[in-house]
Amino acid sequence: MEIQVYRLRHALEVVGPAVPTRHLTLPVLSNVLFTRGKLVATNLAIAVSVELREAQDSSFLAPYKALKETLAYIPGRHIITIQPEKSLVRIVDNGIAIELDCVGANADHYPPIPAVDTEPA
Repeated sequence: MEIQVYRLRHALEVVGPAVPTRHLTLPVLSNVLFTRGKLVATNLAIAVSVELREAQDSSFLAPYKALKETLAYIPGRHIITIQPEKSLVRIVDNGIAIELDCVGANADHYPPIPAVDTEPA
């Protein structure tokens, strides 16, 4: 998946309030889910998703805090490549690769997010 750093930073800011700082029972919740054109986060009380067209190809998890902290050091105009690999997420920028370890790396273990009807009643 290729995405401009600025767009990803903005999407992470939007879903950030739904990412718990600690969840001892479900550590998978410390991740964000890239899936079907969306970036999703939940703490089981609330769920937030934001449209992210770049995330069309596959479903994978990325560690929220580590991803956000890493993006702080990459200029916003850069286009990065994010490559999910088993329990790692690799970020590539100008030939430099950064690997982030992902707790509960399987996207299938992420809690299901109910669909919301956005059509007016």
